[in-house]
Amino acid sequence: MMPTSSKLRRSDFSLVSTTPVRIVGTSVALAVAGLIFGALVSAANHSPGLLVASKVVGVGWSWAALGIIVALATKRRPTAIVASVLVAAVAGYYISEVSIGVYTTINFDSPLTYIDPANAPQVVLWSGVLVDFTAWTAVAILVSHPLAIIGAATARLDAWGLVARMVIPIGASTEMLILKLPFELAVQPNLTTVRTYLSVAIVGLGAAAILYLLHLRYIRTHADTPSITDVL
Repeated sequence: MMPTSSKLRRSDFSLVSTTPVRIVGTSVALAVAGLIFGALVSAANHSPGLLVASKVVGVGWSWAALGIIVALATKRRPTAIVASVLVAAVAGYYISEVSIGVYTTINFDSPLTYIDPANAPQVVLWSGVLVDFTAWTAVAILVSHPLAIIGAATARLDAWGLVARMVIPIGASTEMLILKLPFELAVQPNLTTVRTYLSVAIVGLGAAAILYLLHLRYIRTHADTPSITDVL
């Protein structure tokens, strides 16, 4: 039986046990998952055969969705855990970028470069890696608290819970239609990329509509739950 209160207990949705040892273990597991997520995003971005996947997960909304989902699954210290997962994802991303060779360039300080350019020694631009990693780590830490709040609010059954649940689908649709698609169409658009952006946007809008209809159905069948107009 679903609770009739406008706010569910976090224990009804949390996947993380309150036992300290299990909390630490689950936190580490989530961080490892974030590390893998970041590495996979990087790999997809550089794999021609994974173009569709890169356009789906290699964008802002998917990273935000990762934080929101982690927060929903976390009972204690959601902000800290979301931050750790996002920072781990950033680390995984740049570890993969370095291994792929994104930051590798010719070592112009070596005399061999000018003697035999075809076999010039290469070097990793660690300063560039550090700057980019630091910048995106800072972003991950800054957004972790808002994402934790949104993730926690998704368990609510009132209008604010509906708004929180719509952040991912509406965010995905907005990014695809407003931020990504216009730039893709501006210069030599790739048909696969355009189709992917439109598909994500359509799915996102459809998911948002379904969430809204489910919310209306809920408030109609639970008289003691405040309506959207009552809450807002």
